[in-house]
Amino acid sequence: MTLINVYSGKIKAFVDSDRDVSQLIRELIRDNPGADFYFPRPKGGKPYLLHTVEADPGDGSPCHILRIATPNTKLHFSSEATLYADVDFSQDNCAKPTRCAYNVIQIETQRVPSRNKNGDGAMVQGGKIRVNPNNHGFSIGVAVLGASNVAVSKMDIKNCGYDGVHINAVGETGHVQVPQRVVVEDCTITECHRTGIVVITGRYIVIKACRATHMDAESRYVRRSDCRKDDSFTTRDLLPEKEFEDTCTTATGIRIEPDADSNDLDHITILDNYCANNRHGIRAVASHGVRARKIRFLGNECVGNLVAGISLNGDFNDWQIIENDCLDQKGLTEEQNCRNELTENQINDLGSGIEIEGASRNGLIADNNCFANAKDGIIVRRNDGSRQRNIKINDNDCYRNGRHGINLSEQLDTHLHDNRVFLNSEDGIYINNSAIGDTDAARLSLVENKAYQNSRSGVTGINLNQAVIQGNLLNRNGEHGLALVGSELSVLENFCIGNCHNSSYEFSHIYVCSDTSNSLFELNTCTRGPLASSRAQFGLDISFGTDTPASNRVIANDLRNSGNPGGLASGASVLVSAGNQV
Repeated sequence: MTLINVYSGKIKAFVDSDRDVSQLIRELIRDNPGADFYFPRPKGGKPYLLHTVEADPGDGSPCHILRIATPNTKLHFSSEATLYADVDFSQDNCAKPTRCAYNVIQIETQRVPSRNKNGDGAMVQGGKIRVNPNNHGFSIGVAVLGASNVAVSKMDIKNCGYDGVHINAVGETGHVQVPQRVVVEDCTITECHRTGIVVITGRYIVIKACRATHMDAESRYVRRSDCRKDDSFTTRDLLPEKEFEDTCTTATGIRIEPDADSNDLDHITILDNYCANNRHGIRAVASHGVRARKIRFLGNECVGNLVAGISLNGDFNDWQIIENDCLDQKGLTEEQNCRNELTENQINDLGSGIEIEGASRNGLIADNNCFANAKDGIIVRRNDGSRQRNIKINDNDCYRNGRHGINLSEQLDTHLHDNRVFLNSEDGIYINNSAIGDTDAARLSLVENKAYQNSRSGVTGINLNQAVIQGNLLNRNGEHGLALVGSELSVLENFCIGNCHNSSYEFSHIYVCSDTSNSLFELNTCTRGPLASSRAQFGLDISFGTDTPASNRVIANDLRNSGNPGGLASGASVLVSAGNQV
């Protein structure tokens, strides 16, 4: 027998830990609104057995085992107390017993008075939630549905059929209750089918210091085309075809997924979390027209995820990715593949540290550490014809990645400042705006970055209209220091030293392709330096084949000792002004 001490309500209840306690605990919570419930560890370490759900309490809420629907109710669990959900789906009150959805703990606001401006103040703290993986339930560990002022902390959640923690609105169109001021802190969530923690709708949500690892680690949920048609299975078997979604697009540590029906996601902070060995570490997805703004990813560590450490895909506004460590994202041979039975020869270059896709704008990627990823350290690219605008990429370290340190495509008003990109297998910084029309201005600025010891070029830029490239250090890269094509470029005060040493082809410190026009090259320094293996053909090469750039100016560059033969190569229409040293 186990004592449950409910001292706000001055009630003591004895629970037999060998029997189903679902109904008893439900009645205690319902009959003692606003109470503090304390659940110690049962004698002998036995779990609290939960076998039945409450399908419909009369107000239209989802199936659940335990429900908090009154203000200020708090559940405190001993760190060793375990709630074991093994629901009997043969019960009469489950309409679809083979695929019943239920929440182990459900926090909602159905009974919060409108005069209660402070919200419900519900709390769930400590303890473990375990779900029998051999049932067909769409189980969620803790569901926060439309509730305000909620704290979920120090919980250990495992084997949920859907999500470990799920935050969403409730109600119909025009009468939607959006969760606000919800904190999920210091929780450990492992081996759930879909997501460790998911935020569908909410305002002022904080996910802090949580561990979300090994989502769908046992590969119980894979491609629909491979799923079994019958209802029998074990832990390693596959689920019926139409009952569970494909984890190829889920299996994520922390997921931000705004719903078009509720259309409200504002001030979401993902802080100091650890996400490892999932498909995505942290992923945010928003369709066009969904209101998603002020999303912050701060100080997270994402390790060993298959596709990306941090991924942002969709129509987000005013977002930040700051001081995260994203490393060892291994990748898969095909985007549609899932994680089941992954072997070394299946690993290929689809894993990036930070991945941004879609029509995101007004974003900041700063102070992140992205290294040893199979593909790019940071990749920002368009999707379905959309373009990112006004993205700032500042003070990041991107090194030892399988492709580029930073990879950008189709950017408008993008700014890179004080990034360090080195020892990458291809370019340090690679920018390709080739799909932007000639009349569109990319307006990129590339200022005071350091690119060194990359296998290819320090910086490669294609179609960089109205770009400012100033004060960068390009040191000991295998090919060019700078390789550029565009119009109205300002290439100023860059320092190129010891580049062009990884190939028998003679590259140049600054190499400008044939259709570059109306550009200024001023006060750049290009030198071989002490590196004897530097094979730079020219310090500054702005002619290519039989074509010649038009209306470019070359002023006061120091091109001495830049290679063999060294100096300046230029076409007839290039204005080479006094003050260049060759």
